[in-house]
Amino acid sequence: MERKVLLFRPNLINALVPEFFKNLLYSTIMSGSFFVLYYIFKFLGRIDYPVKSVISWLLLVVVVFSIFPLVTKLIILKNTYYHFYHDHLISEFRFFSVKRHSVPYNQIVNIVINVSFWDRFCRAGTIRIHTAEQKHNLTLKYIKDPEKIERALYNLMGKKSTVSGK
Repeated sequence: MERKVLLFRPNLINALVPEFFKNLLYSTIMSGSFFVLYYIFKFLGRIDYPVKSVISWLLLVVVVFSIFPLVTKLIILKNTYYHFYHDHLISEFRFFSVKRHSVPYNQIVNIVINVSFWDRFCRAGTIRIHTAEQKHNLTLKYIKDPEKIERALYNLMGKKSTVSGK
């Protein structure tokens, strides 16, 4: 078996924190809307549930809709690996089955780094690897220090890095 040059995984903080706040915002807006509807129907005399039970149920909805998507994302991220070898790289997802995507370095035509506003704080980003065959493009998400990984990738490819000042 060929020896790995580099092995890394997605950055969990970079992936989960913004997702949590986004889910919290959406579920709070949704629960607030339901709470307004509750007061409208209560004012019209259509329902007669105690306010405490309605608030309890809405808080449960907020917690479930904020946490549940994070659990699925956490499972995906904890089972995703990126392997760099001397002549190719592999993106691998292992859960019940194994899904592998391999790209030989001689097929890579372009590397694009995307660093969002949140990614800048976490010093992470997304690396998109474009290949000669468009259907075999590879995206490495939530990567810590993407410029460092890009330089390592260019070194493995035997090309000069295009990262400015490096």
